[in-house]
Amino acid sequence: MLVNVCRLATKRPDHLVIADIGPWSPSSTGTEVARSEADRLPVRRIRRLPLMSAHANGKASESEGPGTDDVAGPGLTSALEVVRLTARGSRKDFALDARPIAGGGQATVFGAVHKPTGARVAFKRLDWRSPDALARMRREVEAARLFGGNPHVLPVLDWSRSYDWFVMPLADGTARVLAEEPPESAVVRALVTAVCEALREPHRKGWIHRDLKPDNVLRFAGRWVVADWGLGRRPRGQTTDPRRTQVGVQFGTEGFAAPELAVDAHVAGPPADIYSIGQIVGWALKGTWPQPNVPLLPPSGPWRAIVRAATMHDPHRRIGTVDELLSMVAAEFDAPAELASRGGRLLPAVRAGDREALVELFRLAARSDLDHDFFRDVLVALDGDRLRAAVSADPQAVGEVVRAIRLLDSANGSAGREPGDHGRAITWLLAIAGHAESLAQWDLLDEVSDAILHLNANEQVSPEVHGEVVAWLTAATGTAASVIAAVLRRYTPRPHLAGLADGGALDHRIRLALRPRLQAESAGGDPAAADEDHTGKRRPVTRRATLLSAIGVLAAVLIVIGTLLSNVSNPPGDPSESSGPSIAPSENPLAGLPGVPSELADSSSMRAFIEAWDLYPSWSRCRSGSGDTALTGNFPARRTQGGGLPVRSSYCTNDGNLTVMFANYRPAAYNEVAPAYFDAAPPVQPVGGEKTPPPGLHVFAWSPTQRALVWTDTEARLIGVAVTDSPRTDLVELWSRYRPR
Repeated sequence: MLVNVCRLATKRPDHLVIADIGPWSPSSTGTEVARSEADRLPVRRIRRLPLMSAHANGKASESEGPGTDDVAGPGLTSALEVVRLTARGSRKDFALDARPIAGGGQATVFGAVHKPTGARVAFKRLDWRSPDALARMRREVEAARLFGGNPHVLPVLDWSRSYDWFVMPLADGTARVLAEEPPESAVVRALVTAVCEALREPHRKGWIHRDLKPDNVLRFAGRWVVADWGLGRRPRGQTTDPRRTQVGVQFGTEGFAAPELAVDAHVAGPPADIYSIGQIVGWALKGTWPQPNVPLLPPSGPWRAIVRAATMHDPHRRIGTVDELLSMVAAEFDAPAELASRGGRLLPAVRAGDREALVELFRLAARSDLDHDFFRDVLVALDGDRLRAAVSADPQAVGEVVRAIRLLDSANGSAGREPGDHGRAITWLLAIAGHAESLAQWDLLDEVSDAILHLNANEQVSPEVHGEVVAWLTAATGTAASVIAAVLRRYTPRPHLAGLADGGALDHRIRLALRPRLQAESAGGDPAAADEDHTGKRRPVTRRATLLSAIGVLAAVLIVIGTLLSNVSNPPGDPSESSGPSIAPSENPLAGLPGVPSELADSSSMRAFIEAWDLYPSWSRCRSGSGDTALTGNFPARRTQGGGLPVRSSYCTNDGNLTVMFANYRPAAYNEVAPAYFDAAPPVQPVGGEKTPPPGLHVFAWSPTQRALVWTDTEARLIGVAVTDSPRTDLVELWSRYRPR
């Protein structure tokens, strides 16, 4: 047995740790052995010199003399470095405090004392030894050992060889301290820089953290460090059990987790961690917890542009690496340049026909904090051909710019600082709308129609521009009219639109979208005034009930007439009475009297669940569910003998490419039916947002040619399913328009 003497890097030459260590190569120095991975052998005996005593916080006492607290390893005090160098995986080396300092998930953290040195440490142990919990802690230890040499990665000091506990430095706190009061921009930047520095090497080697959040960014020794790699993904090919991370299951911490983690966390890359960093910044500056898949954008300033670029829903459009994120931070704070100036530098190339410069121009606007100058001086300067090319090349970026223009007006109460800016904005948006229609970009047309009607309601808009809007509405036909009508239903039209509903040239869907609002406006401009009597009291709304009653009477009369005619043409006993095919319920012109989904709701909770779909402009009929539309858990791609029967079900169809179904259940039936849809196989060719649906949604193959989207209200035991066979319909995007409010 040889005695290895390790001299730590301190100013005291007599500052020694003496340990008896197992096998030791005479060709190696003590320091080399102590620092090597091979040196993780059991330490049979350790003693420290009197000068090596330490306080409970891991720092040497003043009596030890100067320099005893110098860093001897990756940002560790000398006492903690001894804990790391002499690690032997013995639980007996640590005395735990009586009460834990943190808990939750699968483990509990205690403050502890390393008995041989007296150093204060954090001791994390599993609450139960399940295979998943052990694998998670093993990942955490492995990542901390690999990257703990980085001053911004919290290292592991000692650990159980069975991976049911490990020891780490005791941190001063977490990033949650930033929520106590709005932090200075420099503090936020220091945190972002530290996290990026911590992730650079892991990302380069194929590791993804996948659970960045305020609780996992700690304050230690005056700097920010990244901790808890338990949900981390190893490099491809090194996953111990691919089944442990299930496809389509929520992963990470809700609000901070990137959208793609809920689809397939196996394939997530560095952009998933970038998304989490962006959400942490938004959380720190706004002081509110983020919602799932909703970017938490600061109200204004450089951080808004950074967070927007970091939290794009599509990971391919998001900032891709930590170095790109740091470069953007530096560009915003170190070398500020006006957005209009940067866009102006791209204009010559755009005008010369450079398609890449054109796309970059719109992406710059989409990823930046759009201002009035950029819109007025750069975007408005583009001619019709350039706008059409942009819509064709990247409709998503154009849509993001359209949303930014609408938000710019909402935030400032004006679309511009100069007279006429509202008119210029509307004219520009009308051009975008025309190109979106001609290129069949219906999602973009929805966005731009919403922005046009929003801006058009401003008093600053001139009569000439109003006339342009009226001409646009009058000319709309086909699918474009359906899209615009759906948007119109969300607005109270301005008085200058009042004559449109009676115009013969107006598409019937737009006319119907205008009329209910116009009738309410006729009672003094207040939509609620039409429902008040002369005393000012509310009276029951009976118009729809009266209309339905009249339709019911008419239907009864028609049924009687039809029966009499049938008896005349087919007397009782006539063979022809049963020889022909009976009229299927879906072909009966009297079967679909309800015109919107909520008319078939039988409870307030079900009505709240489905009433937003009343705004869909093209329902042809709605009726009670039967067969697959009853939502029993059976559908063309999945046939079983069983199935759960709903209390009530209904569906609506446009008799084209969309059917939406709703049902409510008793507990047992709900627990049987919901998994049938959520466990169904995904479609072969999902469209747009269907590839990465938000948590709580699942896209699956309804049949070999149809795709379906399912969503639920677990508390009320309600299920909704939308089915389409259209390659242009993005079910996730469609659901976002009509989702429960």
